[in-house]
Amino acid sequence: MHTAILIPLFITLLIVTATAVVAGYATAVAAYWYELRSTERHGGRPNISPR
Repeated sequence: MHTAILIPLFITLLIVTATAVVAGYATAVAAYWYELRSTERHGGRPNISPR
């Protein structure tokens, strides 16, 4: 494979991977934050009842 094709492909893959990692972290932080807020609202006890 030619280098002219390989470099943009590698950069694209790097960007996609970085985006996926950031999205994963953002989802984890959002879930944690929601759980923290939910716990605060229910008098310090986590809300374990399914919705």
